[in-house]
Amino acid sequence: MKSYLIYLVIIINLLSTAPADEWKFFYHSQQQFTSIWGNAANDIFAVGFDGLISHYDGSQWQEMASGTFSNLMDIWGSSSTDVFVVGGGGTILHYDGNQWNIMNSGTAFYLSGVWGTSNTDIFAVGHEGTILHYDGNQWTTMTSGIGANLNSIWGSSSMDVFAVGKVGTILHYDGSQWTTMTSGTDADLKDIWGTSSTDVFAVGTFVSFCRIPHGILCPYEGRVLHYDGKWTTITSLTSHYFTGIWGTSSTDLFVISAGVLYWNGGTIFHYNGNNLTTTAITSFTKAVFSIHDLWGSSKGDVFAASNEGILRCSNCQQPTQEYLPTTLANLTVATLPENQLIIQWNTALEIDSLGMNLWCAQLTGNQFANLIQLNSELIPSKAILTQLGASYSSVAYPTINTHLLERGIQHCILEDLNTGDQCTLHCDQIKTVVIGEKNGIATAELKAMNAKAIELCDDSQLPGVCLAQRLAPN
Repeated sequence: MKSYLIYLVIIINLLSTAPADEWKFFYHSQQQFTSIWGNAANDIFAVGFDGLISHYDGSQWQEMASGTFSNLMDIWGSSSTDVFVVGGGGTILHYDGNQWNIMNSGTAFYLSGVWGTSNTDIFAVGHEGTILHYDGNQWTTMTSGIGANLNSIWGSSSMDVFAVGKVGTILHYDGSQWTTMTSGTDADLKDIWGTSSTDVFAVGTFVSFCRIPHGILCPYEGRVLHYDGKWTTITSLTSHYFTGIWGTSSTDLFVISAGVLYWNGGTIFHYNGNNLTTTAITSFTKAVFSIHDLWGSSKGDVFAASNEGILRCSNCQQPTQEYLPTTLANLTVATLPENQLIIQWNTALEIDSLGMNLWCAQLTGNQFANLIQLNSELIPSKAILTQLGASYSSVAYPTINTHLLERGIQHCILEDLNTGDQCTLHCDQIKTVVIGEKNGIATAELKAMNAKAIELCDDSQLPGVCLAQRLAPN
């Protein structure tokens, strides 16, 4: 059975703004953490020096046996049972849900960044222009065409991948080859993140030339770059060493100033699309404090990896905004030749929204039959990509059951779940599609079936009652 490409686009309305909380230690430790990634707020991994890997299960942090003493520099996963870590000496580790295993990377170069679209499409970058790709079976070396150290990698799809590194190096992969982009800067670029192929951010530091030995007292400036078809520096801050970036949209970004030597301790800035502002972190910052990486959950919490443990800012995704209930603008379904389901939507954070359900059903006479809920967990209604929508593959977002839909005519609908178990079923946006071959079904006939499905949904809708509750046995 073929699988399906599903796009959900949701329009939101601004209601008001609310203040965010400050950063606090979530896990205070003297261990050096370098990177953090999570599958959910109760399923977080953090890695660091000397093979350090710790996991949070919703109750406590616990160290895991990594099987290596290499410095681990970055982590990424497609699910809680499919996590990859890269580090010194070409180290690549994989977690299968039970244990960490060392993979054959085929290189001894230092690896600094890892990112992928699924467990069969993963990229890693490192020193001397090293770029590796994993296809689910083995890691192979890709031709980068450069010799500069690469520090981070991110993409909007497997055919739109960006890598950044020293001396303003930015590379782009189009699915066939890597090419060098004009960055317009000589800054040492440390991290990259984006919302789409034309909304990408990179951060790094430009150090001015001076004659002081090793340049440790040379003037330096943290810079934020943006790509909208062309790379430009959009903001900068003197005496700060920018090393990390993460966000939920182009107006809700967090930027790390790592802290340099024994002054200017670690700081986390928020960028609202115009200005950098300091977040409330000074209560525990000291001279040697250093922050390295960020990750945020769908519940609004943001986590940071540092040399003194893990920090958390609850409800810290700024500006925290209250929105009216989501309104479904469009839902389309189409088949793909490979076993992959992609969901995509466009919302912002709703304080009263718990998430979304995705349903498909068939029509038998004048009633729905074989009603299937495609998600086994609530789909987050929080914006991941607020301009163009958020997308996950069926591997990267395993709560979508791609195998459930039968061939034939399906009618698909979105349902929003709000606090108090109040639901909104978007009957007017039911989409009628054919899974598999159309077998001569005319467009006009599909439109008539769609109109009938919308009418039946409207007639049977129970306001404020969730579809799953209606189907529950008495």
